[in-house]
Amino acid sequence: MQRARASGIVAFFAFVVSIAAPASALCVSGIPLCQSFWGYEAVFEGTVLSIDQKAASDPATPFKEIPESLRPPFRIVTFEVVRSWRGDRGPRISLIIAGGRAGWVEDLVDYARGGRYLVFAYRVAADGNILSTSACAPGTRLGTTDASEARAFLESISHPSAGGRVFGRIFDEGTFIAGRARTPTIETHVSLAGDRFTRSETSTNGTFDFADVPPGRYTLTADLPDGFTGSNLAEFDIPDAHGCFDRSFLFRRRGELR
Repeated sequence: MQRARASGIVAFFAFVVSIAAPASALCVSGIPLCQSFWGYEAVFEGTVLSIDQKAASDPATPFKEIPESLRPPFRIVTFEVVRSWRGDRGPRISLIIAGGRAGWVEDLVDYARGGRYLVFAYRVAADGNILSTSACAPGTRLGTTDASEARAFLESISHPSAGGRVFGRIFDEGTFIAGRARTPTIETHVSLAGDRFTRSETSTNGTFDFADVPPGRYTLTADLPDGFTGSNLAEFDIPDAHGCFDRSFLFRRRGELR
């Protein structure tokens, strides 16, 4: 009985995590929009038409795979779409968001009826027809600084671009104190290689930046300086000429205790 209940709890949290962030990253802060944009199912500007609070026991719950005693309440937030940048799904879009007035969890996004928002939505892993969003997504109410920054990127993708960007920083782990990084310090050779594009440079003050990178599959490598160890390679896609990839490397001096 206890084992069955434990399994139910694990399934519950796995499902809730699936509606709290895109599958590619569980709410990792600092990811630039030019990198994360391509992973969303729908990106649009919309006005909230209705917010329907539903009890955990509601028959429309998307949490049917979870034991009934563990199901959270949820809200159905319906938008009238003003403009769409990705995943055109018609004039109205509804999102299902766990939590709400029932007090299970705090609302992840503070939507208000009549408010206009930039929304970055993704498919819920358990049901490809359900869309959700979260505080991890960059969408926010229009008129705020975050919305202005996001809107600037969305406007830019309608204009031609010479290519994407690959950039990052190289840190000495010894400069990390209590989880807070100081200025990047390691200067080393960094190379970017793809089918149609190959370039290399020496990082300046621990930073590197490749511009005008055409879409494609790439391998990024930072040479390990003498006396250092660590992961020095990343493979990724630049999906569009407006896309980017932000990657930092953390090298540790050999023999240095963690």
